[in-house]
Amino acid sequence: MRKIIIAVMFLCLSSFNLKAHESEDFLHDYLENINQVDVLNSKVGFYELKKMIDEEKAVLVDVRYKDEQEVKIKGINLVRMPISEVPDRLNEMPKDKIIITVCGGRCQTGELASIARLYFKSKDYDARVYPFGIENLKSEFEAVKK
Repeated sequence: MRKIIIAVMFLCLSSFNLKAHESEDFLHDYLENINQVDVLNSKVGFYELKKMIDEEKAVLVDVRYKDEQEVKIKGINLVRMPISEVPDRLNEMPKDKIIITVCGGRCQTGELASIARLYFKSKDYDARVYPFGIENLKSEFEAVKK
């Protein structure tokens, strides 16, 4: 399991455009502090996400690549922050709210969103991930509003 996490993180960290030593430091810090319970508890389902958004306890962040089409969800403030911009735009995120990251969600795993969540966590943010993708999230919100 740990080898898979390392491989995925190395692949995805290239998206951050971090210098090699910064990527290594980030990975080292994460692996030193890996907590399986945290990883399992980091995923959030739609109704939990909706409740946090409705109660203004969370910020929803779309971390898909720059070249992916922007998605709008009616009535939802969705912050568009491509994963390569996360380190430079970190100060735009409030520390007093939960950061919920979402990506394309291919294969229902949310790899990009998970990597962004780990980065936020490494910077002392309370961060979660919606692993099912932005299109799924949009469909869920549209279904609830009908």
